[in-house]
Amino acid sequence: MIEITCLTGPHAGQTLTPPSGTTPAGLFASLVRHSWTWEVDYSAATDEEILGWFRAEIGARITRALRAGLPVGFLGRQYRVPAGGDLAAVAGELEDDIVGSGRLVMIDSDDEQGLVIGVRGYEFLAE
Repeated sequence: MIEITCLTGPHAGQTLTPPSGTTPAGLFASLVRHSWTWEVDYSAATDEEILGWFRAEIGARITRALRAGLPVGFLGRQYRVPAGGDLAAVAGELEDDIVGSGRLVMIDSDDEQGLVIGVRGYEFLAE
């Protein structure tokens, strides 16, 4: 089970456990659409929940930062949407770079300066 605390918006300070049937992508898309910020507590989550929710969360954080004109840092590179640029293309390139790195990723920081995606070793996939 995960818990999400809204940091901004009309629900700021409220913590919720997503109801059964809530999709990670749908919930985070709603937060991004409203430009609200959030924090997720994964401490009571199963490995399956962490995998599903974190993938959606990092994608949402990338979209929110790029949409706000903030940089997203990953492995020493800065990703930004240039004026008149394609947000989906930049986000897709970054997500491809994350997957291609084979690294386990974490959110190092996400604030008014931008999003920094950190790494914590390598992902080992069962063949």
